[in-house]
This record gives sequence, structure tokens and C-alpha cells, in this order.
Amino acid sequence: MDKLNDKNKHQNIRIKCIQFLKIISNQCNEQQLNKAFKSSINIFNDGNNDTNLRKGCAELLGAIAVNLNGKHFDDTFQCLINGLRDSDWSVQYSCVKSLVTLSKKWNEEQLDITFQCLIDGFQNINGYCCYTSRHLLEGIAMKLNETQIDFVFTCLNGLKDENECIRALCKESLETISTKLNDRQLDRVFSAFVHGFKDKYNWVREPCAESLGIIATKASEKQLEKVFDTLMSGLKDEYKSIRKSCAKSLEVISKKLNEKQLKKVVNVLMSGLKDEDKNIRESCAKSLEVISKKLNEKQLGKVVKVLISGLKDKDKNIRKSCAKSLGVISEKLNEKQLENAINTLTDGFKDKDNYVCISCAQSLGVISTNLTDKQLEGVFNALPKEQEFNYFFSYKKALEEISTKWNEKQSEKIFNALIFVSKHLINTDNNSSKDRLLVELLELISTKLNDKQLYLLVIHLLERAKTKCKWYVRDALTKISEDMWKRATICGLKENIQLKNENTLTNEETSNNRIWKTVNDTDIQLLVFGLMTFNPRIQLSRDDSNTHSDALNKLIRYCDEQAIEWKFPTHQSKWNIDRDIERPCLNNEIEEVPNDENAFKGCYTVVHEAARSGDLSKFKLVLQNHPDIDINDSCNEHRQTPLHLAINYQHWDIARYCIEQGAYIDIREGAVNSPILRTPFENIMELIIKHKNDENDKNDLDAMEMCKLILKQRTMYPMKRIEYAIDYVKDKLIDQNGVIKNIDEEDYETLLEEGATFLLGVSQKQLKETLIKNSVLYWAASRNVKSIDIENSIKKKFDKGWHPMPFLIFRIFLLFEICVRLKREGRMYEKGMKELQVQLTTYWDYITVEEFKHKCPELMDDWSYNVVHRLINLGPCNEMSLV
Repeated sequence: MDKLNDKNKHQNIRIKCIQFLKIISNQCNEQQLNKAFKSSINIFNDGNNDTNLRKGCAELLGAIAVNLNGKHFDDTFQCLINGLRDSDWSVQYSCVKSLVTLSKKWNEEQLDITFQCLIDGFQNINGYCCYTSRHLLEGIAMKLNETQIDFVFTCLNGLKDENECIRALCKESLETISTKLNDRQLDRVFSAFVHGFKDKYNWVREPCAESLGIIATKASEKQLEKVFDTLMSGLKDEYKSIRKSCAKSLEVISKKLNEKQLKKVVNVLMSGLKDEDKNIRESCAKSLEVISKKLNEKQLGKVVKVLISGLKDKDKNIRKSCAKSLGVISEKLNEKQLENAINTLTDGFKDKDNYVCISCAQSLGVISTNLTDKQLEGVFNALPKEQEFNYFFSYKKALEEISTKWNEKQSEKIFNALIFVSKHLINTDNNSSKDRLLVELLELISTKLNDKQLYLLVIHLLERAKTKCKWYVRDALTKISEDMWKRATICGLKENIQLKNENTLTNEETSNNRIWKTVNDTDIQLLVFGLMTFNPRIQLSRDDSNTHSDALNKLIRYCDEQAIEWKFPTHQSKWNIDRDIERPCLNNEIEEVPNDENAFKGCYTVVHEAARSGDLSKFKLVLQNHPDIDINDSCNEHRQTPLHLAINYQHWDIARYCIEQGAYIDIREGAVNSPILRTPFENIMELIIKHKNDENDKNDLDAMEMCKLILKQRTMYPMKRIEYAIDYVKDKLIDQNGVIKNIDEEDYETLLEEGATFLLGVSQKQLKETLIKNSVLYWAASRNVKSIDIENSIKKKFDKGWHPMPFLIFRIFLLFEICVRLKREGRMYEKGMKELQVQLTTYWDYITVEEFKHKCPELMDDWSYNVVHRLINLGPCNEMSLV
């Protein structure tokens, strides 16, 4: 500040000081801003001859007034208004910029004052000039009302810079300003932009081309003709940026063009695909993509031929753009054109450029919604593995867009094609990722299907589940709602009766009734399998959509038979065709006993038994009937959660369900001091290593899939477990009357070790050995972290003797002790909890990576995906384990 106020200092030094003050103004306090304000306004008003100094002060005043939240605002405003009459144009321009910055906080009086200065400038009176007013108009046009805008047009009439000023008026937001204009004013705006398009400078012509495309939506027929001719002439401009802007604007106004104009545009754009400049060719291809929606059959045929030939262009961007355009216009193509487009895009998979291949896959995804079953099968067979994701993602997005408005014919066509290909893939294709994505598409459209289609879909998925079941098929069946199961079941019962009636008519002439009956009952048996496996809670009665009692009785009989085979409780025997079917329950469920700590002991046993036996429906049912059971708190005598049991017995569907329900991943099973303590992930790795030599082992493949799922599901260590461990130690130190117990040092250490082992997944013996062996520092410091300094520590360098595991265990134990102490003292300990959470996450991350990096290095990609995902979504507490 001293150098700024010192008039004897060189002017360049004072200017630099002003520039620095402007940069740091948003970090200065109010007292510092007041000093800077007084100095800058004094320098600006003292008639200093250095224009750069005055210009810098004008910009600094604007920045300070904003940061002072209105203080000195009026003084700054008046100073800048006076500055509009400065003798130097650059100072005037700086004052305009600062005024525009302050305009958000103007009151009505200040707006009126500024507007009067604006008008005076257009009239070159009272010391204001037209050049300054033009720039000021550009900045404050959005704040003017219709009366003020009308006055501006009146003042501009006949001025030498009339067209430049009108363009300045519309520069910031043409769409918004145009809503305030009447027809006469709009006509003048059109003329101003058409005039500007003839300017000798390309930087004037380019924004005029873009603006004409925006404002043409409000054009009259006469004005549109003028705009059209102007843009067409611009397609031949020497500057490629202008040709590109014209092509884009023609795309915008295409909806308003008549047939003759449209034909002319199409011809010009098609010839533009042969332009020597690749940007023009790309822009023309994109414009054809939009305009094609208005073309007649003959014009569309020409465009298709041009786009197909464009896929052979030497420039990769043109090939990419043409491939994309074929997908956009596919909805309007006839059968022959569609076949040609499919073949061309399929050939595009051989392109050397990956982005062209991606565009081909995405366009085929869009086109697939219009294909027959045979055509869709052809696309599937031609689809390279590396383009599967792009194709299916595009297909899925296209289905989502049209599913809200498709008619019955479209629905049937899409459903039949997908089912046809899905059935064919079961026997002919070993590509599991393609098969999985196809099942996801069927799952997507399932809510849009009619009853018959839904029934056929359910039967198809159940056939797959019984023969060659994959987790994604089970997942799709699990997501089918109760209402959809009910609809499919009722439809199946009706189909059964209908086929039986048809068979009765033909039975007079043939004796094939036995064959028919066997085939038909297979579908009923499949429905029973599905109901009892994935959704055993639907209710049916004879009155449901006129369900025939014979068919319902048959369903009940098969349910009873299946229940006996699976050793299920046979409550189904109570079903009555004259009333709703009772929902099945489990024989070993127990009645709730209020205030009894063992009230849910039997239920916990049932949960573990269901997980061990592999009965997913039973497992779900227990959890649904007993919401008080926490999937993470439910442990058996071996400290095994349902997730441990499901993995140990290789019931992957239950394991997946547990993880989806939030089961803890970083928790070890085993008795308290058992030598074998394993996490779910470690158990799976043991299974994989055991069967690693057998590449075709189904269990091994399923285990690998589960490993990938666990790696992708890793998150921060659960805060709930940390709170539980801290409360465990704290509560042990207080008696029943709330009085703190007198406890010796050894007992306190034991308590801390018990709590820490819960978090670390190690035995107390292992923990104590680690602490003593690797850190005498801990015992020497008497557990007071503040007293741990370099003088008391064992001199052991971190790069010579420290191993990550004991270091992390030692650090976590110290943090745990701090958190327990702070909780006992009733002090804030949130920061310590978050740091403990970070260190525990680091600890379990390290254990997980060490487990698989040598045994199954191919899992590193899935681990990397999780790391990137977690880094992108870092919360307030950064995961130091990842960084």
C-alpha cells in the first residue's frame, strides 16, 4: 500500500501494486479493503496522466466494491460513471467492465442513471461517446425493459454504427432479448446480422452466422428466405469456422424450411461431405443427421447413400460422424435401406480407428430396436467382444427412450427378437458377458410387457435357471415383483386350460393327449419352481381373472410335491380354492417374547440354517418376517455371519444377496483365540487356489465372480463397528449404577485389546505380541500419545525395519485408545473417529491386496476400478488408504 500511495515511485511499480491488490482482494479483510479503496479512488480522481494507472484503479474499484458487500458502493458507482467520460478509450472501457460487474447490485435509480449515460453516448453529448455506449449496452442489455429497448432503437436509427450497436444489444443472450422485441425491431435485428455477415472480418461474420440460426425461429417467411440465402452463401466462405457455423445454423432452421429450400440444403450438405476441410465434412454430416427427419423417401435415399459412402472416407472423424448419423435416421429407413445400413455398420467393426468402431456399435444399438429376430441374431453374431458394452449401452438407452411411447406392435417385435436371440445363445454361444447383457435388456422391458409376454419371459428365464443357471439370470428372476409373478402365474394357468380344451377337441382324432399333457405340465412345474425359489408370497384365489379351479388345483399339487422334495414345511396343504392362498412360513419360527433377550435366538438359528442350506427364498423370508434381525449382527457360535456360511458352502446366490443387503466384508470368522481367522474374501481365495488347475470348474468361475463383486463393493470401514467397539470398552468401565469402576492397568489393557481385536480381526494373543514385538514405544509412553516424541521412541527408521501390517496395527490401537478415553471424558472425538476409520480402511485394503496380488493377479483390474470409483467420490474425510 505504501508503494501504491508513493507518487515518487515509478508508475510501473504502482500499476503492479494495483494488479496484485485486485488478485488478492477476495482474500483481504474489511480494514485492508477500506485502505485499498481510499487509495485507488484518490489516485483515480487526482487527474493522474498515466492512463494505465487510471485504468487499473477503475478495475480495482469494481473488485473492491463487490467484496465489501455494498460498502462504498455508491461512491464507486459515481466514480465509474464519471470515468465513462475519461479522455482515454481504454479507461472508459475499464469503467464499463467494472460497472457491468456491479450491475447485479444496482437499484432502480442507478440503472436509470446508467441508461441515461448510454443514450447520451449514442447521441455523443455530455462527454459520452458511442463506442463506450456500445460496450455498455452489450453488458447491461438483459437488465433493460421493453420501453428502454424501444428508446435504444429510436436513438440508433440512422447512426453510422447502428448495426454494430444492435448486434451488441443482442450479443449476451439473443434468445432472451428477442422475446422483448416487436416485429419492427426484430426486422432491424435480422438486417443487422445479415449486414454483419457481409463484414470483411471473419470474427464478425462467424457470430452473425450463429445468431441468424438462433433468431430464425422467430422469423417471418420473408425474413426466413433472407436468412436462408445468407447461410447458404456462407457455406462457400473461405474460412472453415464460418462454413461450420452456417451448416450448424441451417440444421437449426431446417424445421421451418419449405420443400424447395430443404432440397437445396440437402444437396449443398451432401456436396459438403466432399469438402477438402474435415471440419466442414463433419459438420455437414451432423446437419444431415438432423435434417433427415424431414426428408421424403427419395431425399432420404440419397442421404443414406452419401452416409454409407462417407464410412469409406479417408478421415476418421467423417467415418465416425456418418456412422452415428445412420443410427439417428434409422427409424425412417425402409427394409432395403435398413439392411444396407446394418451391413455397412457391421463392416465398420473392421475399421482401424477404435472410435469409428464405437460409433458403429452405438448406431447398431439404436437400430436394433427396429430389427426382426433374424436381423438381431445377425448383429449379435457379428458383434466383437470389445464393442459389446458400447452396443448394449446404446441399445438399452434406445429402449428406455421408446418404451414410454411404443405401441403393441413395437413391443411384440422387440420382445420376440430378444427372446429368439436369448434362446439361441443358450446352445450356440459361450460368451457370458454378451448373454448377461441380453438378459439385462429382457429385464429392462419386463415391466412393459403384456401378461402373455411376461409369462413367456418368466418361463424362458426359469428354463435357464434350471438348466444352466447364471447369477444374472437368478438376479433377474429375483427382481420380478409379486404382482408380475401373479400376472405370469394366472396367465400360465389360463394357457394350461386353453391348451387342455384344444387338446380335448383333437383327442377325438388322435391319441397324442399323453404327449401334450407332459409338455404342458412342464411349464406349470417351472412356475412352481420359480414361485418357491424366488417369490413364495403371492396370493391367488379362484376369482383372480376367472382362474379355473382345475388349473389352480394342479398348481397347488405341484407346490406340495416340490415342498416335500425340498423338505419344506407343507403349509400349502391348507390352501383353499375358495379363498386367498396363505403365505408360507417356517416351522421353526418362534413367537416374539417381549423383554426377553432370547426372543430372536431361534430366528438367528433359522437365518444361519437357510444360509447354510442354500435356500435363498427361505433366507429372504426369515429376514422379511423378522426385520429386527441385522444381517451383520447375526453370528453363530463360531462367529460366522450368514455371508461366511454362504461362501463356505458355495451358495453364491445367497452370498450375492448378503452383499447387496450391506453385509460387512471385512470381518473374520472363528472363535476368539482360534488360530484360523478368515474373512469372506480369504475363504473364497482358499477355494480358488484349491481348484486353480481346473479351468472349467463351475464353482471356480463362480468364486472368481464373487471375488470381483467383493472387490467392487469395498467402501470405507463401517463407522457402526467402530462405535460398537468403543462403547464396549467404555461400558465395561462403568457399573450398573453408572459409577466408574476402579480398574488396574492390566485389566484396562485387556479391555482395550478385546475392543481392538474386534476391529482388526486378530486374536488378543496376536495383537499383544505385535504391540510388544514391534513397538516398545507404546509401553514406554504409558499409552499417553502426547508424551510420545522422538526422544522416547526406539530409533527405528520407517524404511528399515517397519512392516506395514504391524505399523498399521500399532497406529490403529493408539487411535482406538484415544477415542475410548475421549468418549469416557465426554469430550468431542469425531475427528479421532474419522481418522480411525481411515486407518482401518487402509489396514483392510492392504490385507485384501496382499491376499490376491500373487495368487490371482488378474483381479487387479477389478480392484483398480474400485479404487478409481472411490477416489472420484471422496467424501469430507479423504480415504488416505487410496491416496
